[in-house]
Amino acid sequence: PPGSKTAGRFPHGAPLPLTIDDIEEAVVDDFLMDLHSAYATTADNLGNPLLNNPACRRFFMDFTMEKKSKVLAQADICYVEEIERQTDLHYRYDMTKGEAKRGLCMKAFNVMLYNILPRGVARKTAREHFLTYTGNAQAMHDELHPTGA
Repeated sequence: PPGSKTAGRFPHGAPLPLTIDDIEEAVVDDFLMDLHSAYATTADNLGNPLLNNPACRRFFMDFTMEKKSKVLAQADICYVEEIERQTDLHYRYDMTKGEAKRGLCMKAFNVMLYNILPRGVARKTAREHFLTYTGNAQAMHDELHPTGA
Protein backbone atom coordinates (compact mmCIF):
# COMPACT_ATOMS: atom_id res chain seq x y z
CA PRO A 1 0.00 0.00 0.00
CA PRO A 2 1.06 3.60 -0.36
CA GLY A 3 3.45 4.44 2.45
CA SER A 4 4.27 0.78 3.01
CA LYS A 5 7.92 0.21 3.81
CA THR A 6 8.04 -2.73 1.40
CA ALA A 7 5.96 -1.59 -1.56
CA GLY A 8 8.20 -1.59 -4.61
CA ARG A 9 11.42 -0.46 -2.93
CA PHE A 10 13.52 -1.10 0.12
CA PRO A 11 12.94 1.37 2.98
CA HIS A 12 16.20 3.16 2.05
CA GLY A 13 14.99 3.63 -1.54
CA ALA A 14 17.03 0.94 -3.31
CA PRO A 15 15.17 -1.18 -5.90
CA LEU A 16 13.74 -4.54 -4.94
CA PRO A 17 16.10 -7.53 -4.99
CA LEU A 18 16.19 -9.96 -7.88
CA THR A 19 16.54 -13.19 -5.87
CA ILE A 20 15.36 -14.57 -2.54
CA ASP A 21 18.91 -14.43 -1.21
CA ASP A 22 19.06 -10.66 -1.79
CA ILE A 23 16.20 -9.88 0.63
CA GLU A 24 17.45 -8.55 3.96
CA GLU A 25 16.05 -9.87 7.26
CA ALA A 26 14.63 -6.47 8.22
CA VAL A 27 12.74 -6.34 4.92
CA VAL A 28 11.22 -9.78 5.61
CA ASP A 29 10.17 -8.56 9.06
CA ASP A 30 8.51 -5.48 7.54
CA PHE A 31 6.77 -7.59 4.90
CA LEU A 32 5.40 -9.98 7.55
CA MET A 33 4.19 -6.97 9.54
CA ASP A 34 2.50 -5.59 6.43
CA LEU A 35 0.87 -9.01 5.80
CA HIS A 36 -0.41 -9.06 9.37
CA SER A 37 -1.97 -5.64 8.81
CA ALA A 38 -3.40 -6.59 5.41
CA TYR A 39 -5.15 -9.68 6.78
CA ALA A 40 -6.27 -8.11 10.07
CA THR A 41 -10.01 -7.70 10.40
CA THR A 42 -10.11 -6.03 13.80
CA ALA A 43 -7.98 -3.73 15.94
CA ASP A 44 -7.21 -2.90 19.53
CA ASN A 45 -8.38 0.38 21.08
CA LEU A 46 -5.30 2.17 19.73
CA GLY A 47 -5.96 0.99 16.17
CA ASN A 48 -3.23 -1.66 16.07
CA PRO A 49 -4.25 -4.55 13.78
CA LEU A 50 -5.38 -7.86 15.27
CA LEU A 51 -5.94 -11.18 13.48
CA ASN A 52 -8.96 -13.19 14.58
CA ASN A 53 -9.21 -16.91 13.78
CA PRO A 54 -10.97 -16.57 10.37
CA ALA A 55 -8.37 -13.99 9.31
CA CYS A 56 -5.55 -16.29 10.47
CA ARG A 57 -7.05 -19.15 8.47
CA ARG A 58 -7.19 -16.92 5.34
CA PHE A 59 -3.60 -15.86 5.92
CA PHE A 60 -2.29 -19.42 6.26
CA MET A 61 -4.36 -20.63 3.29
CA ASP A 62 -2.77 -17.93 1.14
CA PHE A 63 0.71 -17.99 2.67
CA THR A 64 1.32 -21.73 2.75
CA MET A 65 2.67 -23.29 -0.43
CA GLU A 66 1.79 -26.93 0.33
CA LYS A 67 0.08 -29.19 2.89
CA LYS A 68 -2.60 -26.53 3.39
CA SER A 69 -5.06 -28.76 5.27
CA LYS A 70 -2.38 -29.82 7.76
CA VAL A 71 -1.28 -26.23 8.27
CA LEU A 72 -4.88 -25.04 8.75
CA ALA A 73 -5.48 -27.72 11.39
CA GLN A 74 -2.31 -26.63 13.18
CA ALA A 75 -3.34 -23.00 12.85
CA ASP A 76 -6.68 -23.64 14.54
CA ILE A 77 -5.02 -25.37 17.48
CA CYS A 78 -2.21 -22.85 17.76
CA TYR A 79 -4.61 -19.89 17.51
CA VAL A 80 -6.52 -21.08 20.57
CA GLU A 81 -3.27 -21.48 22.52
CA GLU A 82 -1.88 -18.10 21.48
CA ILE A 83 -5.08 -16.14 22.06
CA GLU A 84 -5.27 -17.70 25.54
CA ARG A 85 -1.63 -16.81 26.24
CA GLN A 86 -2.12 -13.28 24.90
CA THR A 87 -5.22 -12.83 27.05
CA ASP A 88 -3.46 -14.14 30.15
CA LEU A 89 -0.46 -11.88 29.50
CA HIS A 90 -2.43 -8.95 28.07
CA TYR A 91 -0.37 -6.45 30.05
CA ARG A 92 2.79 -7.59 28.21
CA TYR A 93 1.11 -6.69 24.91
CA ASP A 94 -0.19 -3.31 26.16
CA MET A 95 -3.80 -4.45 25.82
CA THR A 96 -6.79 -4.99 28.05
CA LYS A 97 -8.15 -8.51 28.39
CA GLY A 98 -11.06 -7.56 26.14
CA GLU A 99 -8.72 -6.29 23.42
CA ALA A 100 -6.51 -9.38 23.73
CA LYS A 101 -9.51 -11.64 23.09
CA ARG A 102 -10.33 -9.92 19.77
CA GLY A 103 -7.36 -11.30 17.85
CA LEU A 104 -3.61 -11.78 17.74
CA CYS A 105 -1.29 -8.81 17.77
CA MET A 106 1.88 -8.97 15.68
CA LYS A 107 4.03 -10.32 18.53
CA ALA A 108 1.64 -13.19 19.30
CA PHE A 109 1.12 -13.83 15.59
CA ASN A 110 4.88 -14.23 15.10
CA VAL A 111 4.94 -16.89 17.82
CA MET A 112 2.08 -18.68 16.08
CA LEU A 113 3.68 -18.40 12.64
CA TYR A 114 6.99 -19.86 13.80
CA ASN A 115 5.25 -22.64 15.75
CA ILE A 116 3.34 -23.72 12.64
CA LEU A 117 6.07 -23.14 10.07
CA PRO A 118 9.60 -23.47 11.40
CA ARG A 119 11.41 -20.15 11.18
CA GLY A 120 13.41 -21.04 8.08
CA VAL A 121 10.32 -22.22 6.19
CA ALA A 122 8.23 -19.21 7.20
CA ARG A 123 10.90 -16.72 6.22
CA LYS A 124 11.69 -18.48 2.92
CA THR A 125 7.98 -18.49 2.08
CA ALA A 126 7.73 -14.78 3.01
CA ARG A 127 10.66 -14.04 0.70
CA GLU A 128 8.97 -15.92 -2.17
CA HIS A 129 5.75 -13.95 -1.67
CA PHE A 130 7.76 -10.74 -1.35
CA LEU A 131 9.24 -11.33 -4.81
CA THR A 132 5.94 -12.47 -6.32
CA TYR A 133 4.09 -9.37 -5.11
CA THR A 134 7.03 -6.95 -5.44
CA GLY A 135 7.05 -6.40 -1.72
CA ASN A 136 3.42 -5.29 -1.53
CA ALA A 137 1.55 -7.28 1.14
CA GLN A 138 -1.74 -5.53 0.39
CA ALA A 139 -1.43 -6.55 -3.28
CA MET A 140 -1.06 -10.19 -2.22
CA HIS A 141 -4.19 -9.95 -0.07
CA ASP A 142 -6.17 -8.08 -2.73
CA GLU A 143 -5.22 -10.50 -5.51
CA LEU A 144 -6.18 -13.55 -3.44
CA HIS A 145 -9.32 -11.90 -2.00
CA PRO A 146 -10.64 -9.56 -4.71
CA THR A 147 -13.93 -8.93 -2.93
CA GLY A 148 -12.10 -7.56 0.11
CA ALA A 149 -12.81 -10.63 2.23
